[in-house]
Amino acid sequence: MKFITDNLERWITGITLLSTTIMIGLIDNDFVMWFYLGIFYFIGFHEAIKLFGIQRKYPYYYATVIWLVAYFYPNPDDLFFIMAIFFGAKLAYTQKHIKKKLLIPFLYPVSGFLFMFMLYRDFGVEWMLWLLVIVAMTDTAAYFVGKSVGRTPFSPSSPNKTLEGVIGGVIFATVAGAIAGFFMDLVP
Repeated sequence: MKFITDNLERWITGITLLSTTIMIGLIDNDFVMWFYLGIFYFIGFHEAIKLFGIQRKYPYYYATVIWLVAYFYPNPDDLFFIMAIFFGAKLAYTQKHIKKKLLIPFLYPVSGFLFMFMLYRDFGVEWMLWLLVIVAMTDTAAYFVGKSVGRTPFSPSSPNKTLEGVIGGVIFATVAGAIAGFFMDLVP
């Protein structure tokens, strides 16, 4: 019981997000999914901007345009490559070297959310559920394995994560993902 009371805020957040995600999945509407993913897209983008200490505001404009276009463009994952071409063209035209840290927020959260939206559009909500199961299993198993047997620090940016937790999470999620995919009729 101490585990629940010590992590009450996490439990409330997790249950709220899970309930909302289930509701969005049951609605299974293109616009609603785009909007819902967009909320997390902008939260992730903002966190990346803060993480890399970017002071400029124009990356937010680019991120907004990319997400708006993603709704109307038939292959949202193509926008990642179009974005890379745009940055390359800007570099070639202006001869100004774009700082690497300005590109990183577009590589991490933007590309990930574009691919998630593409996964939903091309394969349906079942595949999104499968991906959610895998991510949840990875996080959960990594946490418990890391807390129980973790000794080796994994990353300076995440001091509480351990190598044992990461390995345990990946192994558990691989097995759980295969089983879930089989029972969801996603695996041939």
